[in-house]
Amino acid sequence: MALLLVLEDHGFIFCCRIELDEDLEGEIVARKLVQVFFIHPEQIHLGQRFVAGFVMIIDGTSNTNALRLRLLAAVSMAFSYCPSESEEAFGFFLDSLKEVIFLKSEIR
Repeated sequence: MALLLVLEDHGFIFCCRIELDEDLEGEIVARKLVQVFFIHPEQIHLGQRFVAGFVMIIDGTSNTNALRLRLLAAVSMAFSYCPSESEEAFGFFLDSLKEVIFLKSEIR
């Protein structure tokens, strides 16, 4: 996917949520990219410094792209394209935030 290549070229850290389709024997026959979480290292630094222990605002915006994917944004920190504002989408977004920002042992 071109978006992932651009994110990588510009130094972003990203996580992907992928759905697998299996046949009757349990063999994987298709993979579908469902959600992309992305954040720049400078945003990680700012998030560790100013957000941990305080309030974080997350907003979902519709119709931001040709695929009509929602854009979830932890304001001024991280972003995620997703198909809907579902519990699964927000769960992936929050888990990615925890892993990338809040579970780091030190502030850079």
